[in-house]
This record gives sequence, structure tokens and C-alpha cells, in this order.
Amino acid sequence: MNFLPLKHYYRSLAVALIVPLLVAFFLCLHLYNLKLERVIESRQNGFNNITAQLSHAMNAADGLIDTMFKLYEQPLSYDFDPSWTRNVNQYDHYYYQSVGDGVGGDSRARKVCLNGLCN
Repeated sequence: MNFLPLKHYYRSLAVALIVPLLVAFFLCLHLYNLKLERVIESRQNGFNNITAQLSHAMNAADGLIDTMFKLYEQPLSYDFDPSWTRNVNQYDHYYYQSVGDGVGGDSRARKVCLNGLCN
């Protein structure tokens, strides 16, 4: 007795097992690829954040160093209030400035020595 459906039983069983296994294998590869792309993207974003922070810090340090060099190259200059130099008698190595009429009962003067030279 030759039963026709059993003739191709092993071949159909093999196809029924191999096709789902291949589909599952390719699905696993696809999911692994998606997971790998997400990890790579998150690492790339992390490196971009670190690069931006370093760039910001380096720009700040560069600006600070440029400002320091510019200030170092400029000569020292002071802006005095013109009222400070009123009533000042300047001599070779010192100058006198009166303190005021109502201070101490009489007109007093303050002697300031320049360059450590006083007479």
C-alpha cells in the first residue's frame, strides 16, 4: 500500500522546521542590528555632548588668555578725579595738599613722599 501524503512527509517536515527557524534567525539579526544602532547613536550623542562642553571650555579659556595678554600689553593708565588735584602744590620729590580749613582748628597739610624721597 503506497500512501501518497506520507511520501513527502520528511521533506515537508524539514521545510516546516527550517523556514520558521530562518525567519526567527533573520528577525534576531534585525533586532540586534536595531539595538546596535541605538547604542552607537547614544554613544555618538554622548561624545557630541562632551565635545561641545570641551569646545565651550576651550573657548572660555582662549578668551581669558586673550584678555590677559591684551591687558598685559596695555600700558597702565589711571583716571583720577580732577578734584583730587585741586590745591596741590607739587615740588621735586613731594607735594603738599591742604586738608581743609575746618579740620583740626587750623589749616593742616599732608606731605606725601614720592619714590621714597622726602626732605
